[in-house]
Amino acid sequence: VNESNSDSSPFLVNWTGLPDGTYYINASANDSLGNTNDTLTRTIELDTTAPIVSLESPYDDTQVNSTPVTFQYNVTDTGAITNCSLWIDGSIQGTNSSVSEGVAQTFTYAPAAGQHNWTVGCYDIVGNFQNGTARNISFYQDAGPPSVTAVSVSPVLQGYDVNVTIQATVTDDTAVDRAWVGVMQTDDAEANFSMYNVSDVWFANVSFWYNGTYPFTIYANDSSNNLNDTETGSFNLSAKVTIGLATDLGLYNGTQAINLSNLTVQNASFLSTNLTNTSFYLLLRTEQWTGSLWLPQDTLVSPLPHIQLNTSSNLSLAWLWPQYNASDLPGDGLYRVFLALQQLSTTILLDKNDQNMSVAANFTVDATAPIIHLVSPANNTQRTNSTVEFVYNVSDNSTVTNCSLFVNGILNQTNATIAKDVNQTFTTWLADQQYNWSVGCFDELGQLRNSSAYNITVTSNSAPVAQSLAILPAAPTRIDQLNCSFNISDADSDPVAVNITWFNNSARVTDYDFSYSGIVLGALYNNGNGSIPANVTTKGQIWSCNLTLSDGSVIAANMSANATIQNSPPVVALLWPQNENNTLTSRQPNFNWSAYDPDNESINFTLNITHQTYPNVVLEDIVNVTNSSIADRLEVDTWYNWTVEAYDGTNTTVTPLWNFSVASLLEVNLTITGVNFGLLAVGKEKNTTADSPAPFTVQNTGNVISDVKVRATSDLWATQPLNTSYFRFMSGNVSDVVSYNVSGSAMLFTNMSDQEVLVIKALNWSDGNNRAQIEMQVTVPWEEPPAVRQSTIVIAARQT
Repeated sequence: VNESNSDSSPFLVNWTGLPDGTYYINASANDSLGNTNDTLTRTIELDTTAPIVSLESPYDDTQVNSTPVTFQYNVTDTGAITNCSLWIDGSIQGTNSSVSEGVAQTFTYAPAAGQHNWTVGCYDIVGNFQNGTARNISFYQDAGPPSVTAVSVSPVLQGYDVNVTIQATVTDDTAVDRAWVGVMQTDDAEANFSMYNVSDVWFANVSFWYNGTYPFTIYANDSSNNLNDTETGSFNLSAKVTIGLATDLGLYNGTQAINLSNLTVQNASFLSTNLTNTSFYLLLRTEQWTGSLWLPQDTLVSPLPHIQLNTSSNLSLAWLWPQYNASDLPGDGLYRVFLALQQLSTTILLDKNDQNMSVAANFTVDATAPIIHLVSPANNTQRTNSTVEFVYNVSDNSTVTNCSLFVNGILNQTNATIAKDVNQTFTTWLADQQYNWSVGCFDELGQLRNSSAYNITVTSNSAPVAQSLAILPAAPTRIDQLNCSFNISDADSDPVAVNITWFNNSARVTDYDFSYSGIVLGALYNNGNGSIPANVTTKGQIWSCNLTLSDGSVIAANMSANATIQNSPPVVALLWPQNENNTLTSRQPNFNWSAYDPDNESINFTLNITHQTYPNVVLEDIVNVTNSSIADRLEVDTWYNWTVEAYDGTNTTVTPLWNFSVASLLEVNLTITGVNFGLLAVGKEKNTTADSPAPFTVQNTGNVISDVKVRATSDLWATQPLNTSYFRFMSGNVSDVVSYNVSGSAMLFTNMSDQEVLVIKALNWSDGNNRAQIEMQVTVPWEEPPAVRQSTIVIAARQT
């Protein structure tokens, strides 16, 4: 950017007027021969601008009432900032030497009470200094919440449509933030009203429309959010209106006119000194009773009459309304004329007892004749008693004045005292023959209705009787045959025809007909004819046996018995080991049984093997499998009991107790029965420990632990007898598996004897761990002549 040349040294150069920024400087020297040398390049930062300091908070003229105060600022510079300091009233109260540019930085300081000015000053790396624009801050220690005094209400006793003014003096040693009034309403809910102030006096205007006393609380907050809620008061709302309804409403049918004249509002007096030019409206309408509420049907006044009342008004009003017919209404029923006093055509006003300012008068419209229901005897009934009770039921919207019994169309008798909607009875005597009967009733409007006619036959013949009807068995399962059981009799000794009808879940299945005779027919227990075979039903079905009896002239009433098909328990039987079996030799026998579930449900089996002394064996959760082996080894020569439990999710079946025993079996086999040492020289020793030749191998194939002993029946050598070191034996393992008691066995070569000598102690009997070896050793005596030599060895087993 800038360049200067000189042919003398030292060479001094000055530049002026350069802008702030980063500069790089170096020098080059050239001699007359063209040689050049350059200096290192140096970096120069040029910064003539002071830092820019912005104060962020607190704002100028801020008042605070708690310490310490956080002072926040922001600083930027073209170079690095060395430090910034907080200045309070011209004195440094803190310095920060680790300043981040362009982000908010803070100092925390607790000033004394009073007014202060503050700023932040910063130095950059080249010594430029700048203060932020100073601000004022005031610190006052808040002594508590605002003071609320001089609470007043104007006026105290209120009427309708008048505001209540609540005022109070509210002061604070700092500043009042806001104030409001909470008024407790008649439903115990608090309504809040904001207050406005003129200097230290705060006001709120409130208005309510229900009579009663209204407590209130004044709330005041200062700028420190301290709340005063201790000042209370109350005001009263009291107004009363009395409304009377004078009318003569009676009972009308569908053709008569209903006269709604002479509706009168009487003595509408308002007891309030503050009720001035208040507007009210009268509501008049017809409503129908629905059984749970009054439903408006017609508004008879439109628009509603408007009443302008002044203070202490005492007003009586009357109107004459036009007539209208019951046909103008939706039908028979209970109605009322409803008159009410409203505010602004919407809300019914309440009196001082919080009751609606309304009155009503009820009337009934009945354009329908009585409705008659014949109860008994049923249509086409046969009766054996000549004294017959005729039962009926009548309903109507108005009073029923009388009802009459007609037999074959002729008046029999009349009842003038009728209770609606409950059974009524006529009693009369009838000779044997067929009749029809009916009932006719009048209501108080003279409307008549005759019922339909029912037929009845009166006969002196006695109907057959059935007793003790039941389905047997009482709690049947799928595997049971269903039998319909009952006793029948006929007092006239008539033959009785019996019909049995079976139903499955109300669906007809089958019918059976029988005929019996005799005065007392006795018990019928269907065990074949008339029954439902086994394995036809299904669990959960409801079966019904319906019985009908007839003696040719009288049919007895139907009878029915029900039964629900229960769960069928599983069937289980033991197979093996058989009961009292004492020939078993396996100490882990396989147990077998048979089972099935009549309802084709899954079966869960539990096998129980018990003993008086030894531990029991219980195998659970054997699902749909009828055999099981056991991991436990049973003891020998003792008796065990065993059972199987079968559970289908509902019932459990347990088999009878069977017993068995495991006989002890002492049995040892030789898998290698001879040892041939071949040709040996005199003085030569040879043995089977290297399996060449192979030793004797014994296997315990019984079920008890056994000791193995050996003896020789003859001498092996001609020159040396038994019980010498020339003919020996010892115990050995098969494939490094120790299957016997080492400490009690012959673990070193032992002289062969003609008497039994223990070689293997406690040989195990369980498969895979029941074999051992008898190692043999021979040494040819020095004086033994050549010959073939042999000896027979007896290997014997004894139970340990």
